[in-house]
Amino acid sequence: MSGFNLVSPSAQEDWDTDVLGAEVALPGETWRISFARFNEGTCAYDVKVIFTDHDELRAFGFDLCATSVIELGADDVFYYR
Repeated sequence: MSGFNLVSPSAQEDWDTDVLGAEVALPGETWRISFARFNEGTCAYDVKVIFTDHDELRAFGFDLCATSVIELGADDVFYYR
């Protein structure tokens, strides 16, 4: 289970707020997230997932101008298209 899901522009040094708010993503669930704070002209974004056991998983440089889906697989690997 993931408790915190953060997305920030790659050039930004700190992480933005949790995109799920108070919700917790459960295994097998699908979430549609719109990036309201998407910066015009900025395509590279980083993703950080913090699990309820406090483990973290990070991925860097997703091109959100060309990527519409990012999926965290059961193998703890980010897949995108």
